[in-house]
Amino acid sequence: AGEFGFVLLNLAGGTKLIDPFIIQVVLASMVLSMLLAPFIIAKSDQIVLKFSNNEWMMQSLALTKIASRTMSTNKHVIVCGFGRSGQSLATLLA
Repeated sequence: AGEFGFVLLNLAGGTKLIDPFIIQVVLASMVLSMLLAPFIIAKSDQIVLKFSNNEWMMQSLALTKIASRTMSTNKHVIVCGFGRSGQSLATLLA
């Protein structure tokens, strides 16, 4: 739920379209979902791994961790391919 949900709920309550008890239940669930969302997002890696622990997911998680670590690296070069040309380029850059 988001802030716009509060506006819609207020309008529905003001025009008596929905029973006040239902509005209170929906309001409570909206507040709880907004409170829990940051904690669920923080633990999303562990939650996903608990439900779908397979090789593809583990490789994807490893690549994501490598990418997030290298984002802060400055003055670096990525050499794609390490054949004769790639080795020459890596030697030249080193």
